[in-house]
Amino acid sequence: MKILIISPYYAPYSEVGAVRMISLTDYLSKQGYDVTVYCLSEEELLKESYGKMSTPIPEGVKVIRFKSMQKKIPLIEDYLRGKAFARQVFKDINFSQYDIVLCSCGPYYTLECLPQVKKKTDILFIIDFRDLGAINYRPSLRREERKSSGLKNWIKANVAGRLEIAREKKAIQYTDLAIAVSDIDREKLQAAYEAPASKFCVITNGYDEEKLRDLPEAESNSSITAAVFGKFMYYSQPRAVAILKAIQKLRIDGFDIQLLHIGQQYPWIEESITNERIDSDCYRGLGLMDYRDGMAIISKADFFVVEDTSPDDVGTKIYDYIFFNRPVIAAVPPDIPLSKLVLSFKNGFACDTYDEIFNAMCTVIKEELRELDPDIHVDMYSRKHKNEEFLQAIIDVISHKPEKRGSK
Repeated sequence: MKILIISPYYAPYSEVGAVRMISLTDYLSKQGYDVTVYCLSEEELLKESYGKMSTPIPEGVKVIRFKSMQKKIPLIEDYLRGKAFARQVFKDINFSQYDIVLCSCGPYYTLECLPQVKKKTDILFIIDFRDLGAINYRPSLRREERKSSGLKNWIKANVAGRLEIAREKKAIQYTDLAIAVSDIDREKLQAAYEAPASKFCVITNGYDEEKLRDLPEAESNSSITAAVFGKFMYYSQPRAVAILKAIQKLRIDGFDIQLLHIGQQYPWIEESITNERIDSDCYRGLGLMDYRDGMAIISKADFFVVEDTSPDDVGTKIYDYIFFNRPVIAAVPPDIPLSKLVLSFKNGFACDTYDEIFNAMCTVIKEELRELDPDIHVDMYSRKHKNEEFLQAIIDVISHKPEKRGSK
């Protein structure tokens, strides 16, 4: 079986946008499948990678690279980039050489080519929505503390937004299968685009067992350590501040405890600590570092904390925490997917207020809780297991291919 994967972000790009497809292509290649990836040029990837281009292309995977449209046109830039991509893909790719195409989103401009590919060829097509696109958004940098920009947001929603929604609706109309990373994502896609349930399935993210195997040694912590790897004080400043205030209260009560943060040190973290009069010893930021080195350090933590507000997915870092099987305290709104996932474990705490965060920390410390869940089957949350689900989805689509495909 010959598989073409369209994934603008791919090796050597090392950020989260490439991880899901790098893992999948490595797995498929090792299973003996012929895999080709259509991705952005290394020059363009370097511009978005902040210098982190360290992930090797999996052995046996072929790569074809393209350059995206670089014109900066307000509001409709992504729409025009999609039109340019749809023209370019037919110059670079001979679709008759492949059995199936898997398109990873986002970015979402790649979907522009889907209806044309389906009209001109008999190839099967799967879309993987690792995030929702036009019908939702993941809150960006301190968005909830910003004031609405009024007219600009209205124009974006009613011009660019409508163009992107029309593109995604048409793509789902023509695709053979659409994959979402959560049940909520699947429900939103199905409702927004009025598509049958049979056109969707869910494959969640997972931890990368290859990268977590045989971690380097790290020093144990002398104090009680709450750890976070990745973004902190990014999606919700008030929730992150509440975490730090709970730690400060515990320190006042006589507990030697500290939050250890490995990830981007946003300037407002220090500003918030100063403005809220939080003891600087409550927070220790180590900055960005190599993934395996960072994982080795947080493996010594007593419990993990996470702050998020996403209404549609659970992110990726939670799966690393599940791998280590330590208690998790999530400062999140109730009823979002991350809240539900954390609460599914015996020692997972979903907290909506400072008091709930403080009480959860007290419970973990005073009851000496050491595991997220003593009955957890950690392997079920691995990328290997998720890749097996991907392969089964591909096989299912191919096995149900009609002998004659009509227009849709």
